[in-house]
Amino acid sequence: MVYKTLHWYIFRELLRIFFLTASALTTLLAFGGMFKPFTKQGVDIRQLITIMMNLMPAMLAYAIPIAALFAAVLVYWRISTDNELTACRAGGISFYSIVFPAAVLGVLLAAVDWGFVNYVVPHFLQATEQAVRRDAASLLVNQINRQEKFQLGKYIIYADKASEEATDRPGVSLVVLDGMAAAQLKNDKPEFLIIARRAVATITDHPDSNSSDFTCRLTDAAAFDPNNFTKVTGSIDSFPPGGRAIPVPSFLKDKPKFYNRSALKELIENPYPFPDIARYISDMEDRYTIETINSRMYDAWKSAGAAGKPLTFIARDAASDKRTEYRLIAPNAVLTPDHQLTFSGRPGVGLRLDELNADGKLQSNYTAESVDFLVGQDQFADNATTAKLQLNGATRRDVIRNIAAAP
Repeated sequence: MVYKTLHWYIFRELLRIFFLTASALTTLLAFGGMFKPFTKQGVDIRQLITIMMNLMPAMLAYAIPIAALFAAVLVYWRISTDNELTACRAGGISFYSIVFPAAVLGVLLAAVDWGFVNYVVPHFLQATEQAVRRDAASLLVNQINRQEKFQLGKYIIYADKASEEATDRPGVSLVVLDGMAAAQLKNDKPEFLIIARRAVATITDHPDSNSSDFTCRLTDAAAFDPNNFTKVTGSIDSFPPGGRAIPVPSFLKDKPKFYNRSALKELIENPYPFPDIARYISDMEDRYTIETINSRMYDAWKSAGAAGKPLTFIARDAASDKRTEYRLIAPNAVLTPDHQLTFSGRPGVGLRLDELNADGKLQSNYTAESVDFLVGQDQFADNATTAKLQLNGATRRDVIRNIAAAP
């Protein structure tokens, strides 16, 4: 009877301190989680309340271990300073009996926290992300009107003004951007720039796949190369170029620690849709495509160019569809182990590159020490590959862009 009374007495004290501490910590952590969306992402009050209500159960999982430790320290410190611990030892009660309530509470809270981390936290964090993603149009408008950038993965958007338009299509939001400027980043540097007098952004929510995508139609738009600010194309009508949609980035899909058990099992069985793995596979496919093109071009040179016959390339302007033909006569070619292809001429003579117009008439003639055949992914078209010839040591130094090998 004495043990039962003592155990319930200590257990009640532990629970009282635990619930008070867990409540305070959960509230503080939830407010901390809202600080960045509120100050940096332009979240309004309605969205802020939704985020907070979903963050409270998630933050409780992180508060439970801290609250349990604090409760145990505070309760056993108090019964020690009040000489209750001395009285128990004087009555023949062992140390193990005194700490038994804390051990029981620890086991119970460990089981509760395990359930929270594996099921409750992923559910509520996903609910938070879905709520924010459904209001992506509001976030875009708020950030643009605060003169801040709006970033979607490797794309950054600026505009003078943004306003949301009504639409009768469920799950679709429209945002009008006046004076838009956008950029695609590569290694944290702009790869190309786009400016437009007006743009209409469409954000489509896909509840079945728990995802959203972003497309943008442009009016009076042009793209530029930020390295030398020469115009890359005369006019484009969509962002990203090519009309493809940008998937709205997911904070949770990139972090397996926020997956529940069933999602982790699916990830183990099929890891390829995971963003990091999908990105690596895409990079390998791009690299394989580039290596294949360079190898085939080298084979074409061995069968024709090595015998003094010209290699023919066709360049087409994206805006006017103007066709220009280039004929390269190169006595030598080297394909490096990493599949970089370089054409070169004889010492003191060099190689020759002829430029012909659409009528087949010679426009320009270049003499160079070497020409690098550079292959890469086209940022203005989806799943497209382009090449360019870069002249080195030319009598008239020049870079000829967007040259595709003739079939």
